[in-house]
Formats: sequence, C-alpha cells, structure tokens
Amino acid sequence: MTTAATKAFGTKLYIGGSATPKTGGTVVEEVFSLELPEALAKSVEVTSHDSTKGEHINSYVDEGEVTAQFRYSGATEQEVLRGLLGGVATQMYINLAGGTGKKQLDFMGLVQSFKLAAPMDGAIEATSKIKITGVVTFNTQG
Repeated sequence: MTTAATKAFGTKLYIGGSATPKTGGTVVEEVFSLELPEALAKSVEVTSHDSTKGEHINSYVDEGEVTAQFRYSGATEQEVLRGLLGGVATQMYINLAGGTGKKQLDFMGLVQSFKLAAPMDGAIEATSKIKITGVVTFNTQG
C-alpha cells in the first residue's frame, strides 16, 4: 500500500537561521528523536448566573514544546543548546524530512531542560525540552 505521508528520515533541528524559509543556523547533530509540538487552545470559563451548563470560549493558543533526544558527543552545537538553558528565547527551526518542497517549522524557543543519561549498554544520551514562545510558522523549504 502506498502512502503520501512524509517520512521523518532527514528531519533536523537548527539553532539560529535567517530569511523565510529559514536557512543557515547550526544543526544539532546526533538527534535520533524529535517530539514535535502539540498546539492547544486554552479556554476560559464564561458561565453566567443565568447558565444551566458550563460555558467556555477559546482565549489563546499555546504552541507547546519540542523534545529533542540525541546521542551526546559534547559537540559544539550540543553545548550551545545546553548553554541556552534558562536564557532568552532563541530563533530555531525544524526541517521536516529535509529537502526542497518539504515543510519547515519556524519558532522562538526557550530551552527549559537538558538531561544526560548513561545507559551501561550504549551511548550517552541527552534529552532537551524547548518551550515555544509566540507563533509557529509553517514554511516550505526552498
């Protein structure tokens, strides 16, 4: 059975970049898993005294967070990501499946965590959570 779904192979996380769609920046190497953001509409309760049921309206969209898992090598770009922990929002983007015509997620991110793990039967791994602040823009890679 054939599918038109985009395969994840070649997806990359970048720090920095310029133009639209984004180019340049520093690719975070050795990433083996990216959990992409889940955008959620936040609601506000507006139930009045006349209501017989709860009433709500949407107020804003929280764009979520990105979780990156990678094999830790201490490479410069991995240390740049760790160095952003607790700092100001930084331009980031993700090229989905890499290549012309594929989608790109462009966002400002706050690095909120950086965790190392040392499994005895494999490579040292790192996990980092990046909170998205503001809007995620979907572009088409050039």
